[in-house]
Amino acid sequence: MSKKYKGKTCVYCGGVGLSETRDHVLAREFVLERHRSNLPAVPACRRCNNTKSQLEWELTTVLPFGGRHSDALEVLSTMVPKRLRANQALRSQITRHIDKPIWLPTPWGNMERTSIVPIDTKQIETWVSFLTMGLIWHHWHVIVANEVDIEPMLLTSEGEKLYAPMFYLRASRQVPVTSIGGDALIYEGMMDRANPLASLWRFAVYGGIQLGGNDPRVRASTYYVKVMPRAQNARA
Repeated sequence: MSKKYKGKTCVYCGGVGLSETRDHVLAREFVLERHRSNLPAVPACRRCNNTKSQLEWELTTVLPFGGRHSDALEVLSTMVPKRLRANQALRSQITRHIDKPIWLPTPWGNMERTSIVPIDTKQIETWVSFLTMGLIWHHWHVIVANEVDIEPMLLTSEGEKLYAPMFYLRASRQVPVTSIGGDALIYEGMMDRANPLASLWRFAVYGGIQLGGNDPRVRASTYYVKVMPRAQNARA
């Protein structure tokens, strides 16, 4: 492993000198093999790396079911079956729902035949928080662990109208719309000009995972992540 990643501060927990490994911010398992070059990596301690890997082990199996990008379908057909064979409990859970297709109304008023795969949104939010800390270090070399509150928000189209303009206000540094892993992850970010610990991010996985319930008005596909210094957040 490169000295760039060993014995450094862990990006995820802030442990000084504790990094033992290089962690890909977006796990390689989310990405088709032909798109795995140049994935951003960060220094991480073994404990944080293991925690994140456990989340990814399940999410790399479940999230492709909701993806809208063409690669999600290829991941679903070529990589997910092997993962399901290794996780019989998850396979049974998913199969029970896929075998019961349902009809849901679309925003345009017609009905759409689909299936709903259950997922723990808390797992996604924790994983998105890891993504955020990793990308803040990757782009700006700022470690925010233990200094900030990270608030992932799954927004409907109406919610996005409120937050999207913030990317062009109060920004001192910006990460333009960036694609990695053959569009497996598309994101952008901005740093608040008043405080380098404050930022706002937007993530879309596999073209925007379709999450939500039976009501089309509350379905959403994009995560917005607000990063606020704890002292400032406590005053808000």
